[in-house]
Amino acid sequence: MDKNDPQTAIQKRYVELMGGTITAESKKGVGTTFTVEIPMELTSSEKVEKAKKPAKRRSLKGIKVLLAEDNDFNA
Repeated sequence: MDKNDPQTAIQKRYVELMGGTITAESKKGVGTTFTVEIPMELTSSEKVEKAKKPAKRRSLKGIKVLLAEDNDFNA
């Protein structure tokens, strides 16, 4: 990971806030493998069914969004 890359710092912080870790292994000419480990607790299917509720839909009409991207592929 490039420790000077602001995006890397943000990703690392999100993972750490969830109690996890993120590591990267790079090989020249091959690429980079990122490993993210976040501790999670298993739950029962009954709890999942009980928690399922339809999401409230909200109109986005009139909402303005500013998209700033340095790579056309991502936009």
